[in-house]
Amino acid sequence: MRRRDGAARRGMALAGALAVSALALAGCGVPGFVGSPGSPGDVGGVVTGEQADRIAHRVLTQDATIRSGIADAETRISGTYAGEGARAARGSVLLVSKGVLPKASTELRDVQVLANSRGVDYPRYLVASSTPTPGGLPWVHLLVATNAQTPYRLAMSAQVLPGAQINAFPGAADGTAVVSDGVGYQTNPVDLLRLYAEGLTTEREDAPYDADEFAGQVRTRAAAQQREYAAEADISVTHQLEPDPYVALEQLNGEALVFGTIMRTSDYAIKAGQQMAPTAIFSAFVPGRTALVQQARTATAQFLVFSLPKEGRAHLVAATEMVVGASGY
Repeated sequence: MRRRDGAARRGMALAGALAVSALALAGCGVPGFVGSPGSPGDVGGVVTGEQADRIAHRVLTQDATIRSGIADAETRISGTYAGEGARAARGSVLLVSKGVLPKASTELRDVQVLANSRGVDYPRYLVASSTPTPGGLPWVHLLVATNAQTPYRLAMSAQVLPGAQINAFPGAADGTAVVSDGVGYQTNPVDLLRLYAEGLTTEREDAPYDADEFAGQVRTRAAAQQREYAAEADISVTHQLEPDPYVALEQLNGEALVFGTIMRTSDYAIKAGQQMAPTAIFSAFVPGRTALVQQARTATAQFLVFSLPKEGRAHLVAATEMVVGASGY
């Protein structure tokens, strides 16, 4: 949104993904492939490395095709995405259709399966990486199969941060353990994500994680908006940990790779006698509004990946955010 005086405004601009140099895989382990269905209904099936690769390529190809702006994207979303990943995909498709976001390339590069969760219980997880464009920036992806009848779907994708390292996972004979209760870790993975969400609003002095550029940029943008719109609106911002997707997977060195989603909600209470013009992003979600005179709200999904040691502070290794909804009048 921007003021009616036409001054340049950042408003609710979509945050760009952070730059990244390379996806580093440390350690001598290889991805695990135990305890995943070879096909729907195969309850105790074991997927081979080749099968895991096919699953990752299938899901990530569907993702790229949907985000490329195909006409029937909406009909494909429910079969391709899970949890907040589906909501983010719908937001991306809408913004692409309105010309706010560029169409994604359908070409996939350097797709690798990094890990497969251990055992025959559901949900089951795959972790994969890819580089969408030649010489571009790598991403890490979380895929989930919620039951024996449901194929793997994409729960979230996040861009690896500059200099970040993703450690190796156990080998194929063992698979990757899901860290379900945080026993043995100084910080429970769920508590890590909850405290990080709180720290996105107000920086914590007792944080169980290292300071990072992503959180710093979120707080800096929020403070800039408060100053920018002080005359037009009162702004409140909250960050809420979402239950889905969330998982922590144990790595070969004993650390856990923690995947989680935080929803940032920004509320604008427009002051009496003031009005604001919607940005292109807002108009894509709420078409037909030429002026906002009472209130506005935007929702932004933040997909995050942390490396969590058993002792000491965690650190963010991948992050991206996507506007997934807006309302106002």
